[in-house]
Amino acid sequence: MDDISVIEINEINVDKIDKIDKIDVDKIDFDNIDVDKNDVDKIFTFDDIGDEPHNGKPITMIEISPKERYLITYSKKDRSIAGWNVEDIDKVQLKFDQTVKIDEDLIYNLCVFDDKKLAYIGYFTRLCS
Repeated sequence: MDDISVIEINEINVDKIDKIDKIDVDKIDFDNIDVDKNDVDKIFTFDDIGDEPHNGKPITMIEISPKERYLITYSKKDRSIAGWNVEDIDKVQLKFDQTVKIDEDLIYNLCVFDDKKLAYIGYFTRLCS
């Protein structure tokens, strides 16, 4: 541990940093972004469940089971947790399983197991399952 290595670092040329292409994210039209056809099977696909999960409210948290067999999504605004069977992990294809309504305002942490057992910790509760 007595050996000390010294690494020389060249000076950084600040003028070159300003010449780097900068992207203004406020000017990006996200609705018109081209998707590479080779990446299409990397996009999550859901089976047709009729109604939208969480009644169309945004997903706040996502958790997946240890062996990646079951995935859950949580919506704070809808106060619901939706469960999904992972049908094909390579294509990230999910099959809707069920939705559970909860009485908690805020979920601090979620955990799901491969046998679909769910545990969560709310800000004002201890442990529920």
